[in-house]
Amino acid sequence: MHIGTEVQAPLRYEFPLTERVRLLLRLEDTVRRIRDQANEPSAESHRYALMALCDLIELTSRIDLKGEIRIEADRQRTVLRSLRNVSGVDATMLEQVLAELDAIVGDNDSTSQRAGSRCRDDGWLTMVRTRMALPGGVTRFDMPSFHYWSATDDRTRRERLLDWLGDFDCVANGAETLLRLLRGSAETESQYAIGGQFMRPLGRQPMLVTVDTEPDSMLIPEISANRSTLLVRFTHFSPTGRPRPCEDGVTFGLAVAYSG
Repeated sequence: MHIGTEVQAPLRYEFPLTERVRLLLRLEDTVRRIRDQANEPSAESHRYALMALCDLIELTSRIDLKGEIRIEADRQRTVLRSLRNVSGVDATMLEQVLAELDAIVGDNDSTSQRAGSRCRDDGWLTMVRTRMALPGGVTRFDMPSFHYWSATDDRTRRERLLDWLGDFDCVANGAETLLRLLRGSAETESQYAIGGQFMRPLGRQPMLVTVDTEPDSMLIPEISANRSTLLVRFTHFSPTGRPRPCEDGVTFGLAVAYSG
């Protein structure tokens, strides 16, 4: 996408169409926020990282993410194994990917504990999670120990945050690999939405839809899908109210990853 003589990356929207992919994307996004904020040298950034860590603990407390990752890894292994001896398939690359999926299953089977069990058993983190659930709950007079933690040096805070994050490696690494393979299974095609709407018939169950738009277009895609049809509707972003329906033609990028 061009602006003058410069090439500008598209604004990418991802829409999960299964509950499992939705969970993987939430996990990926939360882990990324923790890593990004932990690597910033400021107490304020580390506070945001700690807030995201609390989100991650809550996410893994409610749902058996190890089980969901195991199911998705098995699904992808079944699909890929069916490609063995198929003409035109890179056998070496296929075996490398299958080995990655085998490693995900092995990592998740290596322990019966849920991801994040050490963090959930951490007394101080439990106090932080409780206080952060309240508006303004970690002020220096409400939780002096958090005020002290914030005053420690940047390196100490960062190392502690990344150590806590390591308690989720088995699910974080698995989600990263599974989403990379899922995204890589679909190619982006240029499409055109007449009057702001695009419809495509579906012959298979979609799992993830990606829509690319021009960064300065102020267009927001909305996705809906069932077993037979994919629908993309575009609206105009408004900073002061609800998005307005787009009635113009829109050129955009579309990629659909299917279940098999």
